[in-house]
Amino acid sequence: MRALFAVTALLLAGYLQPALARDEPCPPAGERFFSNNYVQKSTLESRGERDPLLGCKFTRLEDGSAVHLRYMGSLTPLDQVKPEPKQDLVGAPPAGVYACDAPISIGGMIMGSPQTGLMFGLIDQKRYRNFDGGTGAYRFDPAQRLLTMTSGPLKGQRYLRSDTSIFKPLNDAGSLTGNISCPLSPAKPINGRW
Repeated sequence: MRALFAVTALLLAGYLQPALARDEPCPPAGERFFSNNYVQKSTLESRGERDPLLGCKFTRLEDGSAVHLRYMGSLTPLDQVKPEPKQDLVGAPPAGVYACDAPISIGGMIMGSPQTGLMFGLIDQKRYRNFDGGTGAYRFDPAQRLLTMTSGPLKGQRYLRSDTSIFKPLNDAGSLTGNISCPLSPAKPINGRW
């Protein structure tokens, strides 16, 4: 009987917690925040409205897309954000695994969805490897911040360097491919299973 009561209490706590979070007030319309989750860095502006299921409504200022958040823990008011030091995007990109993912929203939470077909690892200044272990050559144009796979399984794929250790894939027309981002993942070994 005690076990049944404990399980029931845990279940109710799980159901009530999101309900309580929905009752928290949303920031006033026009307030701006910096969101630095593991998928991407964004500047969000509050709409001052709440969706009953998805949470507070925001607009991502980088692309105008709608974002819903139930929990505000990853947000920092924009006036409290310290400016980052200027990045050196001219030098060669660091060697290592660049694990690409696309942000998806599940129940109001933004999560990363791995894009294994676009993942790559820079072995040295000329060679790369893909998710499946195939290898090829690449070249990096520092003036255009453009990484181009010149041979191997990703031949023809291009990436734009958007940060010291982040690349974004380009489509055939040279435009960004949605919100896919490929940050350097130092914990992933270049020769291991990603």
